[in-house]
Amino acid sequence: MLAPLADARAAAFLDDVEAGRNAGAARVAEATDGAARASALQDVLLAHDRASAGFAIGALLAALDADLARGSATRGPHDRALLERQVRDLLAAQTEAGIGNRALCLLSGRGEPKSLERQIRLAVPRWSCERH
Repeated sequence: MLAPLADARAAAFLDDVEAGRNAGAARVAEATDGAARASALQDVLLAHDRASAGFAIGALLAALDADLARGSATRGPHDRALLERQVRDLLAAQTEAGIGNRALCLLSGRGEPKSLERQIRLAVPRWSCERH
C-alpha cells in the first residue's frame, strides 16, 4: 500500500534533480570563468529559494559538470575555493535529501561516476562513492 507513495516520492525527487540540472546547466553555460559560474549558480538557487534538496543537487551537479569539462589545468586557486564551496553545498543538499554517497554518484549521470568522487575529494579527502 505504501509502495505507490514511495514510488511517487522517488519520481518527484528525480524530477527535481533533473529540473535543477537543467536550470543550472543553462545558467552556468553562459559563464566564462569560475566566479561567473558561481554567481550563475547562486542566481539559480536564489531564484528557486524554496527549492527542494533534489533541485539543489541537480543545479550543483551541473556546476560541477562545468568545472569537470573545463579541466583542472585551467583551474586557479580562486576556482578551487569555489569548487570546494560547491562540493560542501552539494553534500549539505545530499544530507537534507537523505541519500547515500553511491546514490549521489549515480545521480551525477556521468559515464564514470567516480569522477564526482574525485571532485568531492578536493574538499573532503576521505569521501567515497561507496561510503554512506
